[in-house]
Amino acid sequence: MQKIVRNQDLRYQGIYLDKHNRYVHFNKRKNTGTVIPETDLRKWQLYKSRYLIPILAGYLGNQILYLSIPIAIAFGIVLLVIMEISYRRLVASYIVIDDFQPEDLLDYKKELAEQDRWKVIFRTVLFFVLGILLIVSIFTSGNELVSLETAVFVAVTLFCFYNSIVGLTVLLKAPKE
Repeated sequence: MQKIVRNQDLRYQGIYLDKHNRYVHFNKRKNTGTVIPETDLRKWQLYKSRYLIPILAGYLGNQILYLSIPIAIAFGIVLLVIMEISYRRLVASYIVIDDFQPEDLLDYKKELAEQDRWKVIFRTVLFFVLGILLIVSIFTSGNELVSLETAVFVAVTLFCFYNSIVGLTVLLKAPKE
């Protein structure tokens, strides 16, 4: 059976190739690079979501398994602690490069501006419409306005509006054709 290889731009996850063709994770706050062995690249991608996974696990435990909110929060916290400890152990075994400067630093707005104008317009409109639909679903669902589900909807709605505003600013700053 042939292994499927996805052509994925790892720069969106903060991973760059250095001069020696090694995968390096760039930490913007510390201005350091962590050399990631190619065999551990999948693990690293999982650990990049180490804060999101426990939140989703707690939410799904509450919604699907009908766990009470305190138990779902405790489950999420335990999962977060386990993932953080294993992440710290993994990172301790890697080589750290001080003052690392990636050559092809990711600029999301610049890359969005390089796409076709109609794709940016389509993406902007879709994010805006999704944000509106999520707001409408919050008020028409019949759920309490102060609930875990509503908080998730609000977070996703804010993400949608943020992306539509970014797309709009890219469109407004783009040179006219």
